[in-house]
Order: sequence, then structure tokens, then C-alpha cells
Amino acid sequence: MAPLAAPLEAVLGNVVAATALAGVAYAVGRWAGRPALTHTLWLLVLVKLVTPALITVPVRCLPAEPASALVGPPTPAPTPAGPFAAAGTVGGADPVAMAAPPDAPFASIETVTTAPASPGGAIAPPELPSTSATSHAEWLLCGAWLAGCLVCLALATERVRRFSRLLQLSTAPPAELAADVATVAGRMRLRRVPIARLVAGGIAPLVWALGRPTVYFPAGLLARLSPDQRLTVVAHELAHVRRWDHLVRWVEFAIVSVYWWCPLAWIARRELRRREEEACDAEVTAAFPGSGYAYASAVLETIDYLAGAPPRFRAAHGMASGIGEAESLRQRLVLILGSRRASRGSAIPRAVVLIAAALFLAFGPRLARSTADASEPPIVETAATTPVRPVVADGPIEPAEEAVQFAANPTRLLDPAADGRGGWVAATLSQDGRRLILAAGPTVTVWDRTTKREVVILDGHTDMVTAVAVSPDGRTIATAGNDGVAKLWGANGRFLHTLTGGSRWVTAVAFSPDGKTIATTGYDRIVRLWNVATGEPLAALSGHTAAVRAVAFSPDGKTLATGGADHLVRLWDLVRGETVRVFAKHSATVRAVAFSPDGSRLATGSEDRTVRVWNPADGREVGPPIAVPDFVTALGFSVHGGVLLVGTSGGHLLNIDPATALARGYLGVAPGSPDLLPAHATTVTAVLSDPVGGMMLTVSRDGTVLAWPAARAVEPTRIFRTGSHLVSVVALSPDGRTLATAGPNGVIRLWDATTARELGSLPGHPGGVTALVFAPGGRLVSTGADERVRVWDTATGLVLYTVTHQTADLHVALSPDGRTLAVGGRTLPGVALWDLTTGTLVRRVGMGEGEVTTVAFTPTGDRIATGYADGTLRFWSAADGDEVQHGTVGGRVDGISFSADGSTAAVVINSDGSADDDDPGAGPVHAVVFWDVRDATPRDRSRPLTHPGPVTAAAFTADGQRVLTAARDGNLYLWDAETGRLTRTVRAHRDAVRGVAMRPDGTAVYSAGDRAAKWWPMPPTGKPDPKTSTPAP
Repeated sequence: MAPLAAPLEAVLGNVVAATALAGVAYAVGRWAGRPALTHTLWLLVLVKLVTPALITVPVRCLPAEPASALVGPPTPAPTPAGPFAAAGTVGGADPVAMAAPPDAPFASIETVTTAPASPGGAIAPPELPSTSATSHAEWLLCGAWLAGCLVCLALATERVRRFSRLLQLSTAPPAELAADVATVAGRMRLRRVPIARLVAGGIAPLVWALGRPTVYFPAGLLARLSPDQRLTVVAHELAHVRRWDHLVRWVEFAIVSVYWWCPLAWIARRELRRREEEACDAEVTAAFPGSGYAYASAVLETIDYLAGAPPRFRAAHGMASGIGEAESLRQRLVLILGSRRASRGSAIPRAVVLIAAALFLAFGPRLARSTADASEPPIVETAATTPVRPVVADGPIEPAEEAVQFAANPTRLLDPAADGRGGWVAATLSQDGRRLILAAGPTVTVWDRTTKREVVILDGHTDMVTAVAVSPDGRTIATAGNDGVAKLWGANGRFLHTLTGGSRWVTAVAFSPDGKTIATTGYDRIVRLWNVATGEPLAALSGHTAAVRAVAFSPDGKTLATGGADHLVRLWDLVRGETVRVFAKHSATVRAVAFSPDGSRLATGSEDRTVRVWNPADGREVGPPIAVPDFVTALGFSVHGGVLLVGTSGGHLLNIDPATALARGYLGVAPGSPDLLPAHATTVTAVLSDPVGGMMLTVSRDGTVLAWPAARAVEPTRIFRTGSHLVSVVALSPDGRTLATAGPNGVIRLWDATTARELGSLPGHPGGVTALVFAPGGRLVSTGADERVRVWDTATGLVLYTVTHQTADLHVALSPDGRTLAVGGRTLPGVALWDLTTGTLVRRVGMGEGEVTTVAFTPTGDRIATGYADGTLRFWSAADGDEVQHGTVGGRVDGISFSADGSTAAVVINSDGSADDDDPGAGPVHAVVFWDVRDATPRDRSRPLTHPGPVTAAAFTADGQRVLTAARDGNLYLWDAETGRLTRTVRAHRDAVRGVAMRPDGTAVYSAGDRAAKWWPMPPTGKPDPKTSTPAP
């Protein structure tokens, strides 16, 4: 693209948006009868012309030369002074426009700029004998535009000078005029009385402000007006002061000077002044009721007076706010004397509308320029070429207060007892972490974790104990069961109280944070509160329509959460004893509820096989529901709230980030297993946090208690920070020396891949960059939301080629020799192959096969692989475009990566799942499957690399023995390619990992996510490190 195309497109986009806004302003002025509001809207029309563009209008009508102009060998050109010289300023760099081939209806090449040879000896594209008509036309347009601006400024400066000289001859006003000014200023509540001056000459009354506003009154008109008439004319001028119209004049002047060529700017200026006078008329009639006749006669006297004045004095200078021109005065008499009066309007609402609209016009592009990834809040700013100095750090980007990942192999604290005891139905842990309280059958056992011995056995229930709890101070233990009672015990086993309610079965029990109150729930649908000291009932809360199965106090003790078989979660205000909020999104019994330690999150689990995370303060759900394989039976937060661990009836343990409601992965799952073997053999009955060791304890009906120690965090070697800019794509040069990052703000940043020093930046794409790939010779290919594919010379910062496709969802791949670029997209009819040397379209493949979601070259470059939304995988011959093989992989294909020998493809599939007659249990599928390229069949289909959430990327290591995957849960996963065994999990980013780039030697990987790219060392091939690896998701 020529260097000035993007600004011109933004300008045209602003004109289109301002035209639409002008239509609104015209309609409001025509029908609403509110001149003040209409004036504000016309002012916004002008302001829109100079605010950041909400939309861009492609410039496709500039002249172009045919591609046949490409002749001659490459000619070296002088190297520019800086590494990123502006396009069009490099010596010997002659741009040329190229037309797309006639058989390419869905793509067009805009411009090709020949760049000089890079200092490193890279071969430059051919030197072109002719200059670019497109670039010349753009520079000519911009030169004419700038010349017009300078002429406008010069003329305005001369007029201001002459008019100021005339006003310098003014004299002090007579006493009656000064008194009128003071009287009207007081009635209009002006903070400061304007200066009044008397001037000779046939000018209209006006307000002039090159400093403090001054009202100028013509001496000839003063003698012709009665006192009442004079008062209304003064009121009109002070209305301009009250409305700050003298400042609007300067804004209007600046914008019209820049857009002197745009008819819309002049129309908006005319309408702005017209509505300004009508608004002042409304101010006068409102401030002086019954003055319509006097005011109208004063207007007529002004018309008569101006008609006899010399032409050069008839109208006030354009920078002044006056009483209006004679032509417009006649039209206003109807409104002044007629029955339909214009609304005066209030200054405060008008100011609020103006400020709110101006802020939207200025920052609206952040909403308009979003990438195709809707999950990420857009961060859009104007692209700039000035390098931004990064902050380089060798430590982790997120210093964690507690571990959020756990080791692969837990410690078994308890195994099933030989006497059959140990089918643990309920469990809890004292706050000091020393005592573990377990219930099996009617017996409750208290274990000392230090001595690993039973210290107390609580016998007193006549039926199974289903719930246990311990007070915050550890002195009181509560038990409840199917015998319909709850019992309170001392820490030494001494019986204290029996709490008898109306329920046949008591299902849950919880202590308040201060330990003075206990809550019990049961099948009688009542939530009961008891005094711990006396055992007396305090309150009974009614609201559930079925059995209440779960209960939890908020950390401040003011709110109680309950879940029941009526599918509802209720929040109770314990002061008022009433329901304050109801969550009704579960579709089956709610079995578990839990508050985070700081009370900012409430987790709920249900038999509908979902976990939901809520903000209890406003009732909003945090993220989508998290699906699990079986009923949710237990929930627990870590000590500091960074982990939400979920237990299911099938024995699964799922680690969830409560801040984002994103799954981090399953604990203890056998990697690659199609049945997702769980951590426990059967139902998980409790999830507990150890306040001392930082571990999570899980208890199950299988009789085991497992302790999950925290995994040591893997820290990145380097961090490439971009300040407040989101990083969503990353690419590494073939020699491993340069790293490129980009995101929704549209700027491409180049870094030293070893030191994390920023080398410079490229303007990129308005609306965001969606893909990056390096080509040999220091070239970089980028795609953007502006529907363009650009090829850059990273040594000079020049655009070599720009290809336009009619979709923002573009997918690109580069052949191994760097000569052919494959471009596909969601709405494109096929995949286009472009020759990067000549910038011409070679051929198209896969026409009409469906929605292309990804494209890749095989390592040999003789085949092109394409993935489709319907789960189809196709291979095409790069030589003739014929289909070589195809098959299905069971989900939307979102990525393809090949092993070094090209024999195996790792295919990323993501599917939301849908139930059908053949597979009623079908659910979401997020995995990487392997495809045997030689046999054209899936390989090891029984061993997919299953993830808990969407997979964003996959790549083989250089030796082909391992596969690295990135996921939306913020993790990097490293797998053994042969066995499908997970060898390492790295918590890479707080939010999703959106892209990865592997070093050519396989020693490190770069990840993109949040507001940084990170360099992670790759472990050597071998057995996984138990301290840094975590179970497969």
C-alpha cells in the first residue's frame, strides 16, 4: 500500500460517519424544534471530522499500472539513514502499482513498493523502471490539501488583523448601555459582566473574544433603538456569551480550515450559525417574557440599519458571534412573533450530551476496531511507527501469591482401612490444618495430621453422617446425618448439643466466620440457624421449594448461600432474614456452593454437570458455565482464592481459575485416555485447602485422601512487554534473531529475540493484526482486520506488496522456500496462491469446498493442507492445484502443524458438541489429533491430546518427538508425540495463549497473550520433571 493510503481512508471514513450524523442533526432540527440541541448535533458533525475514524473507506480508485511493467534485474539502492524510514523517502525506492489478474475476482493487489537491499545482504525485489502513479496521486492530493489549509489560515489571519484594527477605534459605551449590559448579565446569571464597547461603522452588534469576551455595539444603531429594543439586542449578545459561542467559533474555524475541500464542513458551519442564532433568540424570549414585539422590531431596525451600511461592514467577522446576517434575520421573525416558540434548553444537559458524544467519537474506534476473537476486550489505538521502549524483566510476569497448578503425583494421606471403614462420605479440615475430620457411616473420626493417628472418634448418630464442619477456632465440631439431627461436639470429643429440626435428613452444615452461629439444611426445604453456645434455634429461612442440599457463609458472615433440588441458588441477608438474590441458571439439583476467601466469587456445582462462578455483589455470572463429565459433588477454594477445585461423582478433579472461570486442567487424569480416567475411583466428597502447606486435599468414597502439592512455577527467560497493548500474534524469523508481535492495536513490533530489546515498529493494519509470518530475506507477511495482506521489508519498514481480500478473517501460510503465499478465509471461495517475488496470483485451489479455517504447507512445500469448519481436512498439490487426499477429524479444524519429516500432521480441533441419536452424550471437543499424511488416515485416533477448553495452536518440536499445544486457559502443554503422554504444563499467561512460535533449534518457544510475549525454555527430551509437570487436562 502507498504510504498515504491509510490516512486518506481514515479521512474518507470520517466524512461518511459525519454525513450520517448530519442526517440525524437535520432531522432533529426539522422536527424537534430545539435549536440548542440541534446546534450541539451540528457541532458534533464538525468534531467527527477530526476524531479517530470509526470506519475506513478503502481507496481503490487511484490509477494503477499493469503487472507487465515488472522488468529488469534488481538494482541496489542507498540504505536509508534509519531502519524504519517513511515509505516514499528512501533513495532509489520507486513504488509501482499492480493490478490483480483478471481471474482473481475475490482479491486485488493494491501497491508494490520496491525496497532497497537490506544491510544483511538480503536480495531486494526487482527495481522498477516507472514510478507509481498511485503514490504520486496521493502525494499530489495531500499537497493540494495542505496548500488549501495554508491559504485558509492566511486569509483568516489577514481578516482578523483588519477587523481588530477596526475594533481598536471603539470607545467607552454610554451609561445607559453599560447599565443594560450589567442588568442582562445578572438576569442571565453570568459569572462575570462582559466588557461593552461602542464602535463606529455599519457592523452588526457582536461578541468578539481574543481574550475576555467583549460586546461591541454600533453607535449608529444605538441611536435608532428604544430602551426596550436595546435591552433585547444586548440580551441576544450576552446569550452568545452564556452559551460560549465565541469559543465554538474557534473550533469551527480550525475544522473548516482543515476540511476546506469538503462541502459537508461548510454546510455544517452554515447550519451551526443558523441554529446558534435561533438558540439565542430562545434565550432572549425566555429571559424577558412578553418582549417578543420589542425584540422583533429591534431585529427589523437592525436589518434596516445594515442595509444602508457599506458592503464591507454589513456582516460581522467570521470569528465573531453577532446577531446574525440580514438574510437569516427575516426567517427568525416568524419564530420570535409566532405561537410556536423554540425551546430554550438547559446548558447542563447540552454540555453532558456534547461531552458524552465527543468521548464516544474519540474512543469509539476501540469498539469498532475489534479482532475476530470476541472473547478479548478490544484495545485499539492509532498505529504509530515510533518505537516504544519495552520493560525487560527476567522474572515471571505474574508473581503468584500461591500456586495455581499442582504436581502430577499426589501424596496418599489415607487408604481404605482394613476393617472396611474409609468410604468417606464427608470431611473437613481445621483452620490450622492439623486435624482432618472424616465421616464414614454413623462414625466420625478425627485424625491428627502431625502424628498420623486417630485422636477422637465421635459416635452418636444412628444413621449415616452426611455432613461435618469445624468452627474457625477449632473448638467445636458439627455433624449431621440421615437420622434427622445435627450434633455439636467439643474438640476433645465431648458431646455438647443436639440440634433437632423438622427434617428427616440433614444434608449440610456450616459455621459462621465468627463461630457463634451454625446453619443446617435438609429435606424439609428450611434453612435453620442455631446458637452454637446454647444449641437454641435462631431463625428458619423459607424459600426453597425442594430439598436444600448445600450451604455456605460468606467471609463477612452477613450473607448465606444455599443450593437445592429446586435447581436454585439463593443468597440470604442474615440481618433481615430474607432472600436478596436468586440464581436460576442450573437445570438440576445444586449439590455444592462455596465462597472465595475474599467473598468476591461464589461457586456453584450441580447435577446438570456444570460449575458456575458468580459475582455475589452484583449477581453477574463470571464467564460461561464450565462443563464436567459427571455430577458436581464438591467445591473448594485455595487459601488465597487463586484456585477453585471441583470434585465430581466420577472422581474427577478440575482446576478452575475463579477470576476468569476458565478451566486450567484436570488433576490426576491419565493423558491420552479416551475415557479420561479420574483421580479418584469414585465420588469426591470433599475438597479442602491446607493453610500451612499450600496443598489441596481431596477426599473420596473410595476411601482415599489425596494431598496435591503445588507445582514449582516455570519462569520465562525473557518477557517482551508492550505496555497496555494486547499481544495476540507472534512470529520468529528463520534465523531466530528477530521476533515480531502484534495485536488489536494494529502496530507490529520487532524485537531482538535474544535480549528482548525492541528494534522498532511497523504501522501494521488499522483495526488490528491477525497473523504474522516471516519470509526469507528479512520479509514479514501480516494480515489484518482491514482485509489486507501486507509484505514488509523489516530492514526499511517499507511495504513491498499489499493484497486485498474481501474478508477480515484471513489465514495465511508461507511455502518453505518463501516464494509462495497461500491465503484463505471464511468467506473466500478458495485458497489463493501468490508469488511473493512478482506479486502475482499463481492459482486458486479448493474452490467451493466450504469455509476455510486454516491453511498450511507441508515441510517439502509440494502440498497445501486446508482445514474447514465442518471438520474436513484436505491436501492439494502445490504444482497443479489438484486434490491429493482428504478426510474428517471430528471437529472444526483450527490449526495444522507438520512434523519435520512431513509424515504426520498435528490437527487442532475445537467443537462445542451437540447431542444426537447416535451419541446422546456428545459434548465439547477440544483436542489435537494426528493425521498420517502418507496413508491419508487418522493416526492413533484413540489417543487425542484432550484439553479442558479451546486449543489455540499446536507445533511439533524440531526433533518431532514432542508436540507443544497452547490453549485458551492460559497454559502451554508439552506432550510426547508417540505416546500422547503429557510431560509438562506451564502457566504461561493470565488469559488465553493466542499464539506460539518455536525456535528453529527447538530450545525455546515464544508465546503470545495478555500484554506481552514470553520466551520459555524447552526441556530436553526425556522423562518429565515431577516438580514442574502437571496432569493432562
